[in-house]
Amino acid sequence: MVSGRVTKVASIGVFVRVHDHVEGLLPASELPEPVGDDQPLAIGDVLLVEVADINLDRRRVKLVLREGV
Repeated sequence: MVSGRVTKVASIGVFVRVHDHVEGLLPASELPEPVGDDQPLAIGDVLLVEVADINLDRRRVKLVLREGV
């Protein structure tokens, strides 16, 4: 589990900086549905995430939202 800050919001999900010069994608399918007055995630929001997959060849990191957040 790692704390990260949202750096970009896109239709495919949100990009989260988890370390200096390291960003991962939290896919839209992993994001919670907005409920009531809850606003969608915004740039600068801090999330607790887990690394689900690292693809060194493609230089990609897939994240999942930490349960209970």
